Amino acid sequence: MPAWEKNSDTPSGGTSPGFRASRIFFGLLSSCVFLSTLVAVKAATLTAGDLAPRGSPDGQLNAADLLILQQFVLGTNMPIGDEALVADVAPLGAPDGELNAGDVVVRY
Repeated sequence: MPAWEKNSDTPSGGTSPGFRASRIFFGLLSSCVFLSTLVAVKAATLTAGDLAPRGSPDGQLNAADLLILQQFVLGTNMPIGDEALVADVAPLGAPDGELNAGDVVVRY
């Protein structure tokens, strides 16, 4: 019998607290890696500026996308889900995380 099973501090399950903690840690780490990979894959499938039709972008950049972006900037409509990420196209090559007139100009 391993030494830790003889320890009176060991829970009745027969595993040491340290062993359980490491299993929990590696389980959480695996979950984080999976989620970050999932986010990266989803971001790779998005097209910058493609907002229309809402909820199911069509892969085309056209006037409908510009209209939705203008609504976001003016505050007459709010982005949901990944729309703010997709709509943020300015400055070119290094979006700043804000939806403003710069995004409309770049998109136009």
